[in-house]
This record gives sequence, structure tokens and C-alpha cells, in this order.
Amino acid sequence: MAEDGYSRRLSLEAPIVALFVLILAWVPFPYGSNRPWALYVLAIALGAVLTFWSGAVICACARLTPLTRKLSLPAACLGIALGFALLQALDLTIIDRMFGGTRFAALLSHPVWTMASHAFGGPSAAYISVDPQRTCAAIVVTLISVGAFVLSFELARDAGQARFLLQATIAIGSAYAVLGFAELFLRTDVHSWLMADPKPVDVRLTGPFINPNHFATLAGMGAIGAFGLLVEALTRSVVWNRGGKILARTLLQAVSGANAVWFAAALLLLSAVLLTQSRGGIAAFFVGIVVLVAALVVKGGGASGGSAPRWTLPITLLVVIGVAGWIAAAPIVERAQLQGAGDDSRAAIARATLKGIASAPFLGNGFGAFERYYPIYSDGTVVGDVDQAHNDYLETLADLGLPAGLAFIGAPAILALLCLRGSMTRNRDRIFPAIGVAVSALVGTHALVDFSLQIPAVSVFFATLLGLGVSQAWSTAQHRN
Repeated sequence: MAEDGYSRRLSLEAPIVALFVLILAWVPFPYGSNRPWALYVLAIALGAVLTFWSGAVICACARLTPLTRKLSLPAACLGIALGFALLQALDLTIIDRMFGGTRFAALLSHPVWTMASHAFGGPSAAYISVDPQRTCAAIVVTLISVGAFVLSFELARDAGQARFLLQATIAIGSAYAVLGFAELFLRTDVHSWLMADPKPVDVRLTGPFINPNHFATLAGMGAIGAFGLLVEALTRSVVWNRGGKILARTLLQAVSGANAVWFAAALLLLSAVLLTQSRGGIAAFFVGIVVLVAALVVKGGGASGGSAPRWTLPITLLVVIGVAGWIAAAPIVERAQLQGAGDDSRAAIARATLKGIASAPFLGNGFGAFERYYPIYSDGTVVGDVDQAHNDYLETLADLGLPAGLAFIGAPAILALLCLRGSMTRNRDRIFPAIGVAVSALVGTHALVDFSLQIPAVSVFFATLLGLGVSQAWSTAQHRN
């Protein structure tokens, strides 16, 4: 009877899963949804699906997993960070009028508001953030990714639905890789009918994005998922210790049939990552692959259940590295020679960001307002508008201050650790938490030198993969009861 109820709930959740996948398929197309109208469409669509799912939970047509309480610590970290961001966007003069005096505005507001008051010759609004509108927009963008994580976490508690979501993200990434190949080699224009600003011509693979570095992150996440499914199939199907003939036969069987799809997707997405020629993106992808191998090979409490995983995964990793070195070495080396190994402009931006952190270590300068406060701390080395620090960690600390910034960074870090724990303790379906921690390593590494996570499509895909990884970090045996 309980099993019938469980199956019925899954069937009722199927439309929600389908709508969520449709959103995932759409979000990269309009330049990664990095345009205001595309972001509004994404927010409305994802909000509608969340509302639909919430109504289904209230009507007992869908389930709220008991594991939600295990998210209390990362939820608290995120709540602290976003709560403080809201405070940054609050006009402190309103609080002063409520309590009398000007102590809050004088103590907490950013100095630019005092300068504005003197310039206008009278009282003006006062905020912690230098640009409260951008701070509110950054909060909305963050909540979009949180919504994607919640949907993925709740829907992926069933292993079948988790596998479907993972396969869908791989298929979507592969489709956009094919689209990118068509644009790069055939000069096919597929965006002009929708996007007002034309996409610039590039000799590097950009996929649906403007910046190839961002597509390197998204394609890298898809490639890690595809390699994960492929390695899982090899581990289950290949007989390694009964002679070369049996090894060759079982290996051929393992990479044929349905598994051939993931083999092809892995090679396609790997090629896409390499053809972006993104040095940071490619390096981050290999870090993610190494973490995937480590998460699957290392198992707490003893052996991992046989020698096959210990041999399969390193061999797969060596093949990946060999193919990558063969394909990508020449253009990457050539690009490094042209641009140099270092990047003086990014170093100058990093120095200015550190000045911003030192200037407002506790209150920050405003979540999402980097472009507005960067000129205050810049030494003039970089000419023109600078809208990102090219280091998400430094930018977050400069935006929110050290306490709230560390809390914001800590939320996904804790979730990644939960995935790592799941990959080391689970026996079945440990591929999902392993992929979760691997993509966390990928985006975490790339965030040191770029801002891919500030692109809505990348952050939504990461939140989806992280959500299903955390959801599957615990056994599902007790869930059906």
C-alpha cells in the first residue's frame, strides 16, 4: 500500500520534473539569460514551477523530503548573507526617522552617501550599499539559483528522477555544444531572431554565451556528468580480472548500446571545453575530473567494494588527460604566448578589490554593486568599466563584508562537503554525490579567476547538479517508508 502511494506521488511529480527540465533547456539560450528580460522570464518560470510544486506538497500530491532539515546549517549561512544584503539595500534614514536622530545613517551608511548629501546641499538617502537597486537585483539572481537547488533537491530524492535530471542536463549541454560547433565552423546565426544585440564573432567556441569562459564552465559540468555515468557503467559491466579477451568483450559491450550515448556526450562536451580555449575553464575541468575520481575511488570505512573502480577510474582519467593534451595543447599554448602567462589587468582589479575589503571589512560596499564602487578603489591601471572582479571570492567579501561574505561562500561549500560525505558512505547511487562534489570543485576553482557563477544559466545548472548530489548523499531506503 505504501509502495502504491509512493509510485502515485512520483507520477504526480512527473509534470513538475518535465517543466523544470524545459526551464533548464531554455535558460542558456538567451546569452545565458544574462539579459534583464531573459532574467525576468527565468524568474517567473522558475517561480511558477516552485509555486506549482508547493501547491502539490500542500495537497499531498508531492512529497517534502525529511532530509530538508539536514540543510539547516547551509540555509542559516545563506539566510545570514541575504538578510544582510537586504539591510544593505535599506534606506537607513527611514530607521532614523522611526527612532529619532541620525545615528544609524551616520554609523552604517557608505561614505558615498555622505558625499552625495554634501553635494546636494541637504539631506539625502543613506544606504550601506553604494547601489541599492543592484543589490536587490543580486538578491533576486541568488534566489533564482536557490529555487533551482530546492527543486532539484526535492525532486531528486528518488534515484530514478535524479538520474533523469542528470541525463537531461547532459543532453542539454550536448545540444548547446552542437549549436556552438555550428556557430563556430558553419557561421550559423541562431540568436539574431531573438536577441537585440548581435553576438560578436569569435574564433573560440562560445556556445550560447558571449564569453567562451562561461561556456567552458557549463560544458565542463555536463562533461563531468557524462564521464560519471560512463564510469559507473564501466564499473558495473567490465570484467577486469579474467583475461584480456573477456576484458575487451565486456568493455566493448559496456560502451555500446545506451552507454554509447554517454560516451559520445562525454567526448562531445570534452571537445567543447577544449575548444573554448579558456585556460581557467580547462584547468578547472581537470580539477573537477580529479575530484570525481577521488570521490569514487576513496570510500570511508574500508575498500570500495572491489578492485574494478580503483582501476576503471584512473584509466578513464588518463584517457581524458591524453585526449585533452592532444587536442588542446597547441591553441592554448599559442594563446598563452600571445597574451602572456600572467594578466596585469586582473591583478590590478584584485588589488582594488582588496582595498575595498579593507575599507569596509564588516559592512561591505553593496551586494552586486562592484561596478559602482570599483572606481573608488581603482588605481587607474584598467581603463573603462569594470563590472566584475574576476574572482568571485574577493568580490563577495568586498560586496558583503567579511562576516556575511564568508557565510555566503560557506553555504555551497557545506553542501559540497555533504556530497563528499555521501560519495564516501553510500554504496548504491554514489555517482550522484560524487558528481555534486566534482562540479563544486570545477566552479569553485574557476571562480578564482572568472565570474561564471554570476551568469544565471551557469548558476542554475550548478545549483541543479549540486541539489541532486546533496539529495542523493543519503540512502533512499528509508524514504519509501
